[in-house]
Amino acid sequence: MWSKHQSLRLLALVLILGSTLLNVHCKFGALCQDVTDGLYAEDGIAAQLETIRVETAAIIAVAERNGIDAGSLSEAADELQSVLSQRQFGTGYLFRCYDKLRVELISAEQNLLGALSETDLQTVTDCLERIQAAQRLISSSSYNDVVRGFLARYDRFPTRLLAKLAGVRMPAVFG
Repeated sequence: MWSKHQSLRLLALVLILGSTLLNVHCKFGALCQDVTDGLYAEDGIAAQLETIRVETAAIIAVAERNGIDAGSLSEAADELQSVLSQRQFGTGYLFRCYDKLRVELISAEQNLLGALSETDLQTVTDCLERIQAAQRLISSSSYNDVVRGFLARYDRFPTRLLAKLAGVRMPAVFG
């Protein structure tokens, strides 16, 4: 049988744990979100992914105009657009969508380059150059360095455990 003292101790423990988790969720969650928001900064990785998606749409239009199947490329571009617009998916999923689009672009490039008129070939080449420029900006982005620095500082016991218990998602590198 529980005594009144034991019940009060248990209640105090629950209150302390609850307030600690709430504090971790609010304050540490905000720190994590600040780091992750760097992905969506005006000149961040998400902006470059949007450039890649827009250029891919132009390539898809050229393919369709020339009767070349670009269904897989179109699906990959649509999935990337959906993930970018919702901003609720993790960095890992965003990278997988980007990687899928890159693979489809390589395949489409091989199918297109030998089958286009000079004008359409120039359009596709220009799009691919802009895509490569965006990819270089993604590669040189400081986002991953910021995430690694953050994780080096905070991704350890007990912070990691408290964050997990509080439902805080740690930032992740893009790649």
